[in-house]
Amino acid sequence: MKSLWYVLLVSALVLTTRLGASAAEAKPAPPRLDRNQLLVYHDRQGVAQPATSVRDPAALFVTLDEREDSIDDAFFAVNVLMVGGSANFQNLPASYHNGACGFSFADGHAELHRWRDGRTKPPIQRGSRLPCGIASPHNPDVAWLQEHATQK
Repeated sequence: MKSLWYVLLVSALVLTTRLGASAAEAKPAPPRLDRNQLLVYHDRQGVAQPATSVRDPAALFVTLDEREDSIDDAFFAVNVLMVGGSANFQNLPASYHNGACGFSFADGHAELHRWRDGRTKPPIQRGSRLPCGIASPHNPDVAWLQEHATQK
């Protein structure tokens, strides 16, 4: 039997305004989405299903703090296929909160998660960007991200 991985597809809704713009120039905030309007992907076929098919929304993160030197695009990537000795960070999460990172979850709650492995929180490299795919074998923090970025 083929296993199914559910990955929450998060649509970034951004209030577009520029610094110094007047209130009249700012575009209004988009309407609030409810969970039934979000989609998840089944397998790698790209078949979208309503987010109500998510079994445990309290365990599936939607957004998080990403380190400033890891930001390279508009999303945070977690490689769920490289586990154990081949585990890696596609992007590094932040550890700005005394070694912890802020997360919001699909059920609407938020929490701080404290990182356990020093490789998850190396010193910030201001003015440069970290590469994707940083090897971190047997890192329990990578395993935690993988467990909370997907549902099987």
